[in-house]
Amino acid sequence: MRTITYYLLTNQVVESDTVYPNAFSADDNTTQLVFDFTGTACESWGKWLDLTMSDYTKDVRSLGNGAIVTFNLGAKHTKKGLLQINPYAKNGTDKHGFPIYKLTIERQLNNSTVDASAQQSMIDYFDARLTVKAVNTTTLGAGESATASVTVEPDGATYTFGVPQGIQGIQGIQGVKGAQWRGAYSAGTAYVVDDVVSYNGSSYICILASTGNLPTNATYWSLVAQKGDNTTASAVTNTPAGNISAVTVQAAINELDTEKADKTQEAWITPTLLNSWVQNASFENIGFMKDAFGFVNVRGGVSSGTLNTAVFNFPAGYRATSYKLAYFRVASSGGTSEIEINHGTGEMKIVNGSNAWVDLSTIRFKVV
Repeated sequence: MRTITYYLLTNQVVESDTVYPNAFSADDNTTQLVFDFTGTACESWGKWLDLTMSDYTKDVRSLGNGAIVTFNLGAKHTKKGLLQINPYAKNGTDKHGFPIYKLTIERQLNNSTVDASAQQSMIDYFDARLTVKAVNTTTLGAGESATASVTVEPDGATYTFGVPQGIQGIQGIQGVKGAQWRGAYSAGTAYVVDDVVSYNGSSYICILASTGNLPTNATYWSLVAQKGDNTTASAVTNTPAGNISAVTVQAAINELDTEKADKTQEAWITPTLLNSWVQNASFENIGFMKDAFGFVNVRGGVSSGTLNTAVFNFPAGYRATSYKLAYFRVASSGGTSEIEINHGTGEMKIVNGSNAWVDLSTIRFKVV
């Protein structure tokens, strides 16, 4: 038997095992706690013991009124980890405590008396934790802390994660102003640039603010679509001199088809990246192209390069000619970054922000 004696008068603990004081490996032998209250003011009081095991379970025991009392530790007390021993004395409503003695259990008691059903319950419990039954996610408000919890049931564990809402993305660039249809021309209406009207069967677009100037005045208006000739169906099917022939109509259709084919979108161009900038695998492949409306579009994202240096150069034909410098604000790992494009040299560089990743897919400008 292993004996641990606690002398309450002097707060001294004496253990029979002198090889591992304050720590031991539990086995099937009994470990006895001896509490000696001799000489204390509460020698004749009721003696109590409060044990707190390593798994935070508790066991409170009454030890009688003797000056020296004992208690034998069982399997549930000698779990691997820290055992806290808290003796105290009570006399009616009066209570006298003593310093807590802490004992480290280095090895779990080898308790061969645990029945098979208890062992199976433990196996089932841990099997349930290892079996994933479901994974649920909820969206939390922006700025909230992420959460995680697990609920264990006999058929498996359910994991629940709370994910905060991401930051608001940056606003896209302003689109190009389109034409505004104003209906039939009226002499008393004030028209502005890009207003479109109809007049005598034709349509015109305003190129200079105008009030009272007929659409036929080329200073203020530009012809969009001219009124066609009145042609009868017989003019298409008959071919006497002066009428439109079927061959002529087919030729016009062929010409329109050719013009339509010419509007096919060009392929994306992959530029040569400079100054240690590399493709970021989380984005589309880096590239640029010019659409049928004359706008240059950029896609993809880059990483790891040197800030305020060129990422790549736009070749001639993909640069704006009416201005030299253009600036864009794009999303990046640091929030946002500023992009500068020098249309004189074609150089595009990331001026500031973070270089962990930079999204270039919102860059779009017109070649004019």
